[in-house]
Parts: sequence; C-alpha cells; structure tokens
Amino acid sequence: MANAEQPAPKFVIVDSSDVLESIESKAPVKSSSKDEFAERGIIHPSMKDTRVLNAFRNLRTSLLPKMESYNSCLLVSSVVQGGGASFNAINLAAAFTLDRQRSALLVDCNFRHPSLADALGVDAPYGLYDFVTDQIDDIDRMIYPTIVPRLQLVPCGQIAEEEHVEFFTGERMRAFLHEAKNQDPNRIIILDAPPILDSADTPILSELVDYVLLVLPYRGASASKIDKTIKVMGNDKIIGFVLNN
Repeated sequence: MANAEQPAPKFVIVDSSDVLESIESKAPVKSSSKDEFAERGIIHPSMKDTRVLNAFRNLRTSLLPKMESYNSCLLVSSVVQGGGASFNAINLAAAFTLDRQRSALLVDCNFRHPSLADALGVDAPYGLYDFVTDQIDDIDRMIYPTIVPRLQLVPCGQIAEEEHVEFFTGERMRAFLHEAKNQDPNRIIILDAPPILDSADTPILSELVDYVLLVLPYRGASASKIDKTIKVMGNDKIIGFVLNN
C-alpha cells in the first residue's frame, strides 16, 4: 500500500538461495575477494549469473523515483523473524554503491539479533549502542569500511543481555541520523531493523526515517500478519515491498 500521491509499490522477487550459487567473477578480481563475496552471499558487479544482481538493481531503480532525495534514510524490516530483512538490506545497500558517484551507510539496529558485522567481515570495537548510550560522541568512531567498495557499516556494538531496554526513543538516535545525513549528500542510509511484529523498536525507528521497505517472505507471512504490519507502520512511509523467495 502507498500514499494516494504515489504509485503503488512494486513487488520484487529476490531469491536469496541463488546468491551463494551465482557469485562468480567474469572480470579479474582477487580470488580472496571473489570467494569472500560468494561466502557471504553479497552481490558483486562481476557476478556471472546476473539474476540476483539484476533483482537488486531493479529494486534500487524502482525505489529511487519515490525518494525526494538520494540522501535519504530507509528502514528495512520483515514481517517475521527470518524473513530476509538483513539479506535484503545488505544487498540493496550494495546495489546503491554500484554507482561510483554514490555510497551507502548500513546501520545494524537489530540489537537482539545483530548480524551485519559478521556478514560484512567487520571487526568493530564500537557500534551504535555505544553512541546511543553516551559512551562515545564521535559517530566516525563507529563507522567502518566493508568489503564492498563505498559501503560503510555501523554495527550494533556489544550489548549485555540485561541491557535490552529502550535505545531509540531519546535524542541520541535522532542526532546520529541527522549528522550522518549531513556528512555526505551522496550517501543513502539504510537501517536494518528487527521484525515489526516482534519488536517495539521498529515502529519507533520508523518515526525517525524517511521511508520504510517491507520484506515479505514468500511463505511464512500470513495475510493477517501482513495486514497487521501495515496497520502498525501506517501507509505514509511505506515505499515498497520485497517478496523474498
């Protein structure tokens, strides 16, 4: 569903199982890099099988006209746990960086089940948790390069089990997003958020971003759950849906 002023968002089918089989290089790249992309399930411009690459390029292309500015903040979330939000967030961010004049900043907001640092091979002493809890003040200390050119990561950081409380309701998260957007007008910011119906954090985060992209697993999300998700998020910020096969 979408605003009356916007065209209805398109469904884009992305088959995550294809990625690990399809990433092979046509152009000369270091074998370690090629192996790393394949092992981590990340799209690459030299993929031999372009089906998954083109799926994410098409998703990126369908989203851009709906954005008022490239320098926007996009939240990616799934209806259910294991629905593919992180996979889609990583590869959508990678698709945006295929334009050499653009960059992307990926932010791991899934504090209960963080995955982006491992997925992108980042060893990070600091993360978003350290900033929102006032342990660090400089956001550059929690922004790390990744194996994907022009793609940077803000990991969630090290969080004690008992510290899963409200992190995103204060001004620190709003301040981070404001500063991150002002740093680079050619950078899109993508937040990987927990499943909407499983976490109170995601509706809170949705209030801070410009747009929301919902990932719907091909099997595993009932019509009632999808309807409830849309009601929780509202129509104003939903920019599209991804049908994750």
